[in-house]
Amino acid sequence: MSAGTRRSDLNRMRKGRKKPQPLWAVRARRYGFVALGLLGFVAVPYWIFSSGWIGQQTGRMERGWLQYTATAGLAVHDIFVTGRSETPGADVLLALKVEKGQPMLDFDPSTAKSVLETLPWVKEARVERRFPGTILVALTERQPVCYLQREGVQSLVDEDGTVLATGRSGRWANMPVLVGEGSPKAAPALLRELADWPDLYGRVKALTFVNQRRWDLHLDNSVVVRLPENDPASALVRLNRAQQESQLLDKAVAAVDLRQTDRMVVEPTAEAAARRSAPDEGI
Repeated sequence: MSAGTRRSDLNRMRKGRKKPQPLWAVRARRYGFVALGLLGFVAVPYWIFSSGWIGQQTGRMERGWLQYTATAGLAVHDIFVTGRSETPGADVLLALKVEKGQPMLDFDPSTAKSVLETLPWVKEARVERRFPGTILVALTERQPVCYLQREGVQSLVDEDGTVLATGRSGRWANMPVLVGEGSPKAAPALLRELADWPDLYGRVKALTFVNQRRWDLHLDNSVVVRLPENDPASALVRLNRAQQESQLLDKAVAAVDLRQTDRMVVEPTAEAAARRSAPDEGI
């Protein structure tokens, strides 16, 4: 082979040979493939979760399972409620959010308990599932103490001041009225003392908590009885004795002050005081 032929072959080989790429280009391509793979690895799960596809599939499976359990016998057939006196039955059922035939496993006693205890009359609720198909509800209702008067509006309240009803109605219409800050909390102790004297208690129309320390009783004939801060029970004993002996509360009396333990101060009505101060007229 001649020298010219060899040179021409070498030239062709040089022309067909690819030039080597720079190192930065090789690395850039390699990192690009890695980044693209990572992007796909992150983007696909993100799309699955953000689109709600997994939640939809899970929900569909859960509903199918619950329906299967109901078909197998774990369905609501009976609802028993005890302790309900003032709470309307419709309100209880609405709070439970349960229907006959509903899967038992689809009913949450804790949620039902929380909703029931938001009802005005319900102080405490206990909710249980009794398999295969019974729901038991035991209510403890609040006990009204008196009517609380605020800004001219009278509301039936318990000892915590929880409003049970607005306006006078029903079998609680004759309960006395409380006036004063903190009166619902303090009233039960005094009312228990008054319960020992039913004739006197029956005449009480309103109770005023004075400076959150002591009570004034307002009777049905406008007589005001001022009780002491300490030991009002002893004061009620003295008042009841005076009523039995002299019918004190049925006389022309405006107020009876029992705040001092050694005496009873009786204030006559304005008319009675005027008659006493008027001079005797001669015949």
